[in-house]
Amino acid sequence: MLIHLQRLAHRLRPARRVITGLGVLFFAATAYLVLFADPGAGEDWLPALVLGLVWCLVANLFIATFEDLPPPAQRSAPLWRRIKRGAARFWYRLLALALVGLTGAALLLSLRLLREALG
Repeated sequence: MLIHLQRLAHRLRPARRVITGLGVLFFAATAYLVLFADPGAGEDWLPALVLGLVWCLVANLFIATFEDLPPPAQRSAPLWRRIKRGAARFWYRLLALALVGLTGAALLLSLRLLREALG
């Protein structure tokens, strides 16, 4: 599972600057609407901006987390090194589960906002 996540993170790495730039734009637009715009002026745009910001954050977190994974320990390695590598890879598995939960939450938020916007 970790190898597939690492491959996907490597494929997404060239888009990281674009994703970060979009996230900064979404954040700036959201901050402007919340802090400086007239109340009710950005009601139509605010959910979409927040949603875009959340997805940019999730994508950046995914790329940053799974870009460089420690390789699995070899059987010929000393016991302490195998334990350390196993613990590190276990930590990345926990991060993968947390990221799946975060992605699910972002997906549910997306569906809820779309349902609210369309109906």
